[in-house]
Amino acid sequence: VHNQVEPLLLNLLEPLGDEGVQVAEQILGFVSNIEVKVLGAVGLGVLVYTVASLIHKMTRAIDFTWNGGGERSLAQRLGIYMLMIMLGPLILFSVAGAISNAVAVPVVQNLLSVHLIGSVYHLILEWVPFMLVTIMLTLVYWILPGKTVRWYNALAGGILAALLWKLLGWIFAVVVVGSAKYTAIYSAFASALLFMIWLHLSWLVMLLGSRFVYYLEHPESMRPASLGMKAADPRHLLEILYWVTSAFYREGGGVTAQQLARLTGYPGEFVLLQLQPLEQAGLLAITGQPPAAYLPARSPDQIKLADVLALVHHWRQGTEDRLGAGVPIVEALLARLDKVVGGELDDETLESWVMPDLSACSSPKKGKNQSTGS
Repeated sequence: VHNQVEPLLLNLLEPLGDEGVQVAEQILGFVSNIEVKVLGAVGLGVLVYTVASLIHKMTRAIDFTWNGGGERSLAQRLGIYMLMIMLGPLILFSVAGAISNAVAVPVVQNLLSVHLIGSVYHLILEWVPFMLVTIMLTLVYWILPGKTVRWYNALAGGILAALLWKLLGWIFAVVVVGSAKYTAIYSAFASALLFMIWLHLSWLVMLLGSRFVYYLEHPESMRPASLGMKAADPRHLLEILYWVTSAFYREGGGVTAQQLARLTGYPGEFVLLQLQPLEQAGLLAITGQPPAAYLPARSPDQIKLADVLALVHHWRQGTEDRLGAGVPIVEALLARLDKVVGGELDDETLESWVMPDLSACSSPKKGKNQSTGS
């Protein structure tokens, strides 16, 4: 196993120069000293927990670049973690083993003795680490986000991130490792220091690739945000809810975030920000098939407007806690108004709110103006 992993590890740490060789030797030395029999069940459990914890942190970081991920059950999270734990080593050892076994065949050795074929083989061999990094990043961008990701967008993100990683490695080798100051100042600690810097830069490249995949999945998010737009304005929540419900009745299906951005004229990132609390409160549901579409989580005649207003009030309170409360007497009046309006809408549902407007208006734009103006 070491003979298969060592060339790949040296190539991954190539930007570190001579220090990379020392780091690779240390890593392989630690692996060689592990005795599975001595490790026992407890040690193996700690090892699996450590790997799963690392993948969990990767998932949270990727969800952050996606402006928050979808809700996952415990079973779904464990399934994702086990899949990543098994897929990573499987791909790594399969590719390395296939190459070494193929080269050992006499027929292949005879072919490699031909100058042209041998040159092509060595060229491909140099790009094997790049291809493995691309495959692994593609799997990360495809599996870890809480939202459904189309495979070709994940592949594009994996290729871009791998190219950035290759370019950054070249710059790192020339600018940082080429400087003799690190060795002179940090002496024996130079290898560890350079390795940590390179590790953090690689982590940054992975997050940049994740953000790129997010923009591929949500191109409407690249539109500049409108100035002065407040994230916690109840009007925006109600308007998003209106359009989702009207699309449900007009077309019998859901509406995507990109369509909502076109209908409302709001930036895509802002629309996604409004959709999150509506989804978390159980008012909206998201379809599993790409492109992801939003529709009422329950029948609109079962969703009371009082519940919607309670969500709006709760979200407004949370925003005030973060940004600072306003004038107390104004806040008290708004709380009284919430109680009065909530009492008036006890029997009103989402259906009874939207349907009269849909019946009176055939134009979606006109319906929007009437609903937002009321």
